Amino acid sequence: KDVKTLSPLEAYLKDLLIVRLGTMDASITFVSKQILRCPWSDLSLDFGSLLVKYLLKTCRKGRYNSVNEVVSLISNLRKTKPEILARTIDTVSEELQYTIENPSIRDQQRAIIYAKLLGEMHCQALVSGAIIFTTLLNLINFDHEIPEGLRMISSDKNTAKSNNLLG
Repeated sequence: KDVKTLSPLEAYLKDLLIVRLGTMDASITFVSKQILRCPWSDLSLDFGSLLVKYLLKTCRKGRYNSVNEVVSLISNLRKTKPEILARTIDTVSEELQYTIENPSIRDQQRAIIYAKLLGEMHCQALVSGAIIFTTLLNLINFDHEIPEGLRMISSDKNTAKSNNLLG
């Protein structure tokens, strides 16, 4: 089997996130300071997407509590690099959507980890409730056809309720 060779920056990120990131606040602070020292301005690197890739990999392949640690790290980084929060939310939402559209036993554990990550981000007030409920609605309603009669009854009830509230 071929061994994948990582660039020095990728190897350093992997070491920071998977090995050194721990539950202690000092460890989270150390890792966030080291990440802020990385080459963010190098456009050829796209360091933001590389960081999000390794953050998600840490959640999937790291220790049991790595999701909480990653959320704490994102919380620390959002003050100076708000793009990391946005990129992480987008990537997690896209991955969850992909998992619903293309169900596979292989991806079930990954989807659970991403849902847990989204929930932990909500607990830390990094994600709004609207995103959580939209994701939940997508999970529940995906590939369900609503019969036309039921849709009409539902809209009639909503119209009647709004008329009662107004009148």
